[in-house]
Amino acid sequence: MITSLLMASLVSANPVWLEQAFQGRPGSKWTGIVSVDRPGPGTEHDTGKACRDGTSERLDFAKHSHFMAGDSAVFLDNESKTAWIGPRRHFPSPRDASIEVMRTETVLGRTVSVVEVRDPRGKGRRLWVDTTLPLVLRGEHLQADPGGPERQFLSLQVGIACPSTAFHIPTGWAVQHGPPPGPKGPDGRPDPSHRRHGVESQKALVEAVGFTPPSPPWLPLGFAALSWAWVDTREGKA
Repeated sequence: MITSLLMASLVSANPVWLEQAFQGRPGSKWTGIVSVDRPGPGTEHDTGKACRDGTSERLDFAKHSHFMAGDSAVFLDNESKTAWIGPRRHFPSPRDASIEVMRTETVLGRTVSVVEVRDPRGKGRRLWVDTTLPLVLRGEHLQADPGGPERQFLSLQVGIACPSTAFHIPTGWAVQHGPPPGPKGPDGRPDPSHRRHGVESQKALVEAVGFTPPSPPWLPLGFAALSWAWVDTREGKA
């Protein structure tokens, strides 16, 4: 009972090792093979190489690569030789999320903590976290409707950092800002699931997405929306 109470108090706020498991920390180095599943419309499964050097990380697949360095995230399309640059995303855990360490297990010969992160509605993920590196070696959704891609490490070599050129855009590539375009259908247009769906009112928007969109913090006082629309993403309706 005392141990349980102590554990609960330790995870009442986001533990540093959990934040660093996603973002990295100075001095951490590893390379590995990772599988990634992207559920939802156009479900995809990829296996590729991953590496980290401190707080920078890179993933390489057959058709594309992406890396995170500093405050930027870069998506590289090998076919078009185009790089898209956007802001880096941080550990997606709301401030009022509950974080509970369930047990310890062994993954790839390393001792990991099995952690469940839930938002106030009960939705969340189960994570297998190596708190020493630190690194999330496996993840899965707790609910039937997955909210984004998940990855699982198939092998891991600790102490081997990324190549020195890992966090540079290749010379001669086109550079664009913002997210890369969604996949295209046979007609050359974006897949229907990624197209913009315009609606006639804010009420219709709420009915379409199933929740009331918050007012954007950057919207000046006294301004109102001119139109409403939503799109399907791998994380849900946006």
